[in-house]
This record gives sequence, C-alpha cells and structure tokens, in this order.
Amino acid sequence: MPTKPTMEGDGAEAEPKRRPQKVLTVYYPYESDDGVERGDRYGRNVSVAFREDDPAQIELYEFARTLSSEEIRTLIGAPTFSDLKKKAGSSAMSPFIKKQLERELVRRGGADVTRLASLAPSGPLQNFAPSIEDSPELMRHILTTYAPEGKQVLDPFAGTGATLIAAGSLGMESWWCELNPFYQYVTSLKIDLLKLGPAGRERLRDAIVQWRIRVGTSIERAKPADELREEFRLRFGNRAAVRALEHELLSARTWIDEVHDRDPAVARVLGLAVVTAAVRLVRAPGAEPARALDGDLRGRLISRIKEELDSWTVFLKDAPERFVIPRFLTDNAFNLRDLRPLALDVICTVPPLLNTSDVPSDEVGAWFLRIPPIPQAAARQLADPGPEDLGSGSPKRAIALRKVLNGEIHRKSVLLAGLNDRTIRMFDQVSDIRETLESLFASGARGPAHAVRVARYFGMIGETLAAIELHLTDTATVILVLTDDWFGDVPVPVTNLAGRLLEMAGFSIEERKVLRESRGTRGGGVIRQAVVVARRVSNPSGY
Repeated sequence: MPTKPTMEGDGAEAEPKRRPQKVLTVYYPYESDDGVERGDRYGRNVSVAFREDDPAQIELYEFARTLSSEEIRTLIGAPTFSDLKKKAGSSAMSPFIKKQLERELVRRGGADVTRLASLAPSGPLQNFAPSIEDSPELMRHILTTYAPEGKQVLDPFAGTGATLIAAGSLGMESWWCELNPFYQYVTSLKIDLLKLGPAGRERLRDAIVQWRIRVGTSIERAKPADELREEFRLRFGNRAAVRALEHELLSARTWIDEVHDRDPAVARVLGLAVVTAAVRLVRAPGAEPARALDGDLRGRLISRIKEELDSWTVFLKDAPERFVIPRFLTDNAFNLRDLRPLALDVICTVPPLLNTSDVPSDEVGAWFLRIPPIPQAAARQLADPGPEDLGSGSPKRAIALRKVLNGEIHRKSVLLAGLNDRTIRMFDQVSDIRETLESLFASGARGPAHAVRVARYFGMIGETLAAIELHLTDTATVILVLTDDWFGDVPVPVTNLAGRLLEMAGFSIEERKVLRESRGTRGGGVIRQAVVVARRVSNPSGY
C-alpha cells in the first residue's frame, strides 16, 4: 500500500469570530463496500484542527506533523476508515484522533500531568462517573512524578480503582478502602481480572467479543420472571427515568443470569457493561424527565453496552504483564485507626466530589448486580443528602451546626450536626473553613443545608487524615486530587481548605498544580481541579 505523507497548513480565517488554527489531514485508503482496501487510490480523509492560541495544541500539532498518515493510522489502532468509525464510537473522529496523538505524546515524555488530565477519564466506566478517578494512566503519571521512590501506597477513597491499578503496574504494594459497595464491586472485579494472567484474560476477552455480537438478540429473547419485575417496581416505582428502561434492564438481567451459570467471570463483565450503559441514559435517576428517553431506547442502550464491552476488551488487552495485587483493608477509612501500623510512604487518592452524589446511580447498579445492601450506619455516612431532599432531620442538623459555629457547643448539637469533637476543633483552627460556612449560612434559603454538607465533607477529610496518621512513615507523601466548587455565588475552595488541613496534620505543601478548569452548571464561577502534594515534616499541630 503506498504511503502518502500527512499534509498540513494554516487554517483559513473565513469568519472573524473563528480562532486561528492549524489543520492536519489524515488520509485513509479507498475501501470498497466489501471492506477490502484498494491500495491504488485514496478514499476518505479526516481533518484535525489545532488552535494556534493554545501552546499545548501547537506542541501537539508540531509532533503530529512529523508523522505520515500511515504512521498515525497505526498509532491510533485504526488502519482502515471502518476501524476508525468503530474505535471512535459515539465520539467524533477528529477529537478521537487528537486524543490518541496526545496519549502518544505523553507516552514519549513530551507532556506533563496537566495534559494527561485533559485526556481522562479512560477505561471501563469512563462514562459512568465523569471524573478523572477512572484514569489509571493519569494516576500512574502522578505517582511517578510526585512519589517516584514510593513503595507502599494507600488509597482511602479507592473509587473504581485507578490508583490501585497504577500502583500495581509500577510494582508498588497498595492497600485500599472504599465505603460505597458499588465501587467496591467495580474495583474488586478489575483486580480479579488482572489476577487471571495472560491466558485467562485472552480467553475472557474472546468470550466478551462473541457476546458483544449477540448482545441485542440475547436481550430481545430473554423472558423476565414476574417476580423480578415486581421486585424492580417496588425498588424504582417512583423514578420515571429508571422505569423507562424497565423491560430492557429486566431482560438483560435474565440473560446475564443464564450466562452466569456457564461463565461467572464473563457474566460479571456483561452485567457491569449493562449498568454503565443504562446509567449513561439516565444520568440522574428520578431527576431526568422520562421524555428525554423517548426514541429507540433499546437501540441506544445496546449501542452503549457494546461501547462498554469494547472498553473492557481494551482493559484486558492492555493489562500489565507484571502486577502487584492490591489488598483491601476496610470499607470505612475511619476504621484505619484500629488496624496495626502499615508503614506507608504514599497516600494517593481522589476524594469524593463535594457537590455531587452518585448514590442514585449506584443504587441502580447495586440492584442490577445484586450487591448486598450497605449497612444502615454506613449508608448514613455515604448518602449526604442534597438541598432538594434533606429529610426531616436536616433542619435540625443545620440548627445544630449554627449553634456550634456560635460557640454553643453541647454534645447533642455536635451529634445532630453529624460532627465530632475533632471536627469542632478544626473549625476553631481553620478560619477559612469557618468563614466559608458563615457565608453559606447567609446565602439564602438553601444556605444552611449547603453549610451542613460542606462541614461534613471537611470533617470526613480531617477524620481520614487523623485515621491514617499512625500508618505513615516519617517522610510520607500525601497526594490529593481535589475539585473546588460553588454553591450559588459562594465559592468553596476545596483545594486550599484541604491544604490547610494537611498543614494542621503535620505536612508541608510542596505543590498545587491545576489539572483542568470548567464552568459550573449551577451558577458560580470557574471550577478547578488540582493535585495537591504534601510531605510529612512533623507531628500534627493539635487537630
């Protein structure tokens, strides 16, 4: 097949408002209807634009223009135009090509953690919880950049296991905690798959590919039992968006039960692919109008299931040859204070987002995958209700917190606010947190509820730091990936406030690096996500 060099040039500025850009064109060989390439002529091409006012994009452009079209097609794993359409999935082809070029530039050492963050998330569940927590590639880069000598790693908020996979692939021993039972399931599945070894993963990958072909007909032919339908309606009867998927979810559950009898490992992957695809259609169950799900619902669900299965086959294909298996410690990181010391030299984690609750989506996943219900006490800690659904006890919590901030500290008010004595001392020592809470109280009708949420969030961060203190070496490194937020017009600078808690816990902040910025959808200003790196230098200062 002849090789035609990549063409590049300056983009025309036909419209005054259009930003100046450089354009690189990737050429594809002619491909007939039977899918066979014809090497004597060229058929399709894809233009990829790079903004001239963005130094990072110009750097990427300069790298890409050194490659021929054939080299780019090989690099992105799409030698034919049909392959490119399959790889890109529901995404546009040009952004897909750019992302793969960025990954290759990072792999060759030509970019830093900021660029890699812009590529995240990646891998299975990347569309389930849109945060960077499911990007082992990013967490691997963070570990090698900020803890290159690390050997013993703890992730107290493991989520879907990105830090653990990164640490294991780097030969680090790792331990983990995760309170959410759905995320426990996801992380345990990933670890179990990595335990299989190359031959086991190849067998599983082949089986997934075969089921991917038959997923539509398998769901269509399944006949859900009446008992299953009744169970579903009792659980989700008042959630219109979830009920819109009732027939498809019940049929899929019936099909996967049949697969489980023959191959439990394949059934676990299929089940998680269905859950992830369904949640993408009902991003916030009970909140999204049912009319948003009109149309070819089954077709869209099956298309997304196939995309998720594709991501699992890539996960299995790209699994590291050598991997140190992570070890589960406890669901609640607060319980770490009751365990024997571990001599950890790295804490690397992405704490839960302040103003986002994944619990409704997780509930769909937990039901579908038959994950045992979370204990009631843990559920109260996990489910931090939002201002729209505070429950009868929430006004009492807000009143109790108000009393605490006013200095009227009594055992009853502390407990009602969902706090403890240590957190109360934190309010006294970190004036920035107290000022943020005061601003929230004064911000309107929802302000007290927001203040309770923020107080409990920083109480959680502080309690976790206190619980891990006895497990750390004298020179331990703590790496937190944090996201600032807004409640209305009140900013909550999570990165700075968590940094103050680290300083109180005897750490020196060595670096704060912004990974990416976005505009909030609930009002307010810019939301920043940053990595905070701290080194242990002394004993805690009294927190």
